Amino acid sequence: MCTGGKGQVLAPWPNRLDHGHFTFDGRAATAALDEPERRNAIHGLVRWVQWRGVEQQPAKVRLATELEPQPGYPWRLALEVGYTLSQPAGGGARLDVVASAENLSGRRAPFGIGFHPYVDAGEGGADLCSLELKASSHLVTNERGLPIGAEPVVRGGHLDFTGARLLEGIELDDCFSGLAPASVPGCDPGWWAAHVTRGDGSVVTVSAGPMLPYVMCFTADTLPEKDRRRGIALEPMSCPPNALATGEALVVLEPGGPSFEARWSITVTP
Repeated sequence: MCTGGKGQVLAPWPNRLDHGHFTFDGRAATAALDEPERRNAIHGLVRWVQWRGVEQQPAKVRLATELEPQPGYPWRLALEVGYTLSQPAGGGARLDVVASAENLSGRRAPFGIGFHPYVDAGEGGADLCSLELKASSHLVTNERGLPIGAEPVVRGGHLDFTGARLLEGIELDDCFSGLAPASVPGCDPGWWAAHVTRGDGSVVTVSAGPMLPYVMCFTADTLPEKDRRRGIALEPMSCPPNALATGEALVVLEPGGPSFEARWSITVTP
């Protein structure tokens, strides 16, 4: 069974949902609390369902699933995720991801999506890695991991990664926004990028387009000992935690309307 959310698709909401409860257009929903110690539902409903292959090529796969109406989300969605591997001209490797969601219900549906990739920290773990992420804001959370406000990222402060900064002794489980556009080869303008430089000098870049304007940074300090600080999760998200309850940055899918689409990528440079 997957642990720590490794590689999972987080839909129809990413991160935490307060008491698993929300109301949208007069319809109330309550999801099971799969983070019971904090009384939250976490990371949506599709990460444990079976996805079927709808396209397979030597360097590409496309997967699909349907989310059926249920007490925690009384709408029907069709979801697709495609993964494409390539080798940049300068060497290394790149994985491009495109995800879409379509509302198959007869009424409007609230929606959010996120992804949970971990950057392998390499020999020596996260303490030998540096992180660079140009963000102007971060969320302030309570003891249950739920947002209670936002603050600017203070230059020189403990959450300032506008310049590459060693992660030794730094624990992160923080959501950032106000992500500065970066020049990402092969991507449209407006993408942001987070760079992890590992102890061997290799660089892993996680980048995402404008439909994913939030990123959760997690140094895996709360995982079991065998996984602790072995990887750094950089999670692109369409909305912040608890968005189904607060409505913040929530996507609304119209019935029979155009599907939502989001793109992101991982690039490894030796």
